[in-house]
Amino acid sequence: MPDDTTLIRWANLIGPETVAALNDRVVELARSLKVTRGRKLRIDATVVETNIHHPTDSRILGDGVRVVSRLLRRAKTVLGEQVELGKEAFRTRTRSVRRLAQQLHRVARRKGEQAAEELRQAYDHLITIARKSRAQAASVRAALQEQATQAAQRLAEHFDQLLPLLDQAIEQATRRVLRGEPVPAEEKLLSLFEPHTQVIRRHKAGQPTEFGRKLLLDEVEGGIITRYDVLDEVGLEHPHLRASLDAHQRHFARAPDVLAGDRGPYSPENEALARQAGVKRVVLPKTGRRSRERQQHELGCSTLAIQLCQQLRQSGRYLISAVGQEQQNRLVDATPDQGKQGVQAGIVTPVQIFNHHQHRPNSRQPADKLCQRLDKLAWLVRG
Repeated sequence: MPDDTTLIRWANLIGPETVAALNDRVVELARSLKVTRGRKLRIDATVVETNIHHPTDSRILGDGVRVVSRLLRRAKTVLGEQVELGKEAFRTRTRSVRRLAQQLHRVARRKGEQAAEELRQAYDHLITIARKSRAQAASVRAALQEQATQAAQRLAEHFDQLLPLLDQAIEQATRRVLRGEPVPAEEKLLSLFEPHTQVIRRHKAGQPTEFGRKLLLDEVEGGIITRYDVLDEVGLEHPHLRASLDAHQRHFARAPDVLAGDRGPYSPENEALARQAGVKRVVLPKTGRRSRERQQHELGCSTLAIQLCQQLRQSGRYLISAVGQEQQNRLVDATPDQGKQGVQAGIVTPVQIFNHHQHRPNSRQPADKLCQRLDKLAWLVRG
């Protein structure tokens, strides 16, 4: 089996859809070798944090000016003396933004009306600098679009991607700081480099809010992750239970005997759907107020639910730690494939690694057979 970095490089090369198909093949091999029989299905969601610094308006604006300045320097080299834009069009404002960031940091630690007014004035200056950099970028982009060289067209595409995000950052800072208007979480821009990042309220001790994307995991006994999905919405997971049951039916040609999860996938409709699909025991804790009958029902399932959910959480921690390590190494985030597709490319590789290493160290039968088949599958991909 190739090491982790090799799998990551392949995932970036062939795309998340192809690697997801490989994971389906891994599940098929595990079923054929009786590593798992698909009798138990566990569903849970976790958060994959994107590799961004803590989002503040000043940092996002500073990142925008810094990236614009870098592109302007590259554009000056590409355009040369062919276009008369003047020195002001290629002026970099990185030092001005750096000084303002230090000033904002000092003022933000003070309290009182005077400090609040100084903070507003500093932000006003920062927004002005960002607007000037945006105007420079627009004029240089127009000049680049008139050039026929490939380098000029690539730079113009970079400007096309950056300028709408910079406009959104300027508008967001103006609304929040200068006008005092609240900005809904779904409208907030948290990073210029990972604009798909969402604000996710988890209400955990020490970390009530996380910044990233929500990941749904399906796991069967034997520790095999059969399905994963990067969710578009931040809310509950109950709309996705049908897809999990359909995927399980596709993989094992049967419904699971036991379906377990936390309160996220629960709804009366989902319980009825699971029983209709043939699930014998549905272990989904009810949200909100519970009747006496419901409490007795959940008490009877509590031991099984605790056991299954603990196993899933351990698997989730292992998987997310693998994702986090890749992001720290910038092996996924540095790719040009951003957005949900980029996150999926970063998820499928740890799933492959996790499914492989779940069975390698211990039993000889039939796990070693599965590992041998996985090694052959990896060799075919490499070839």
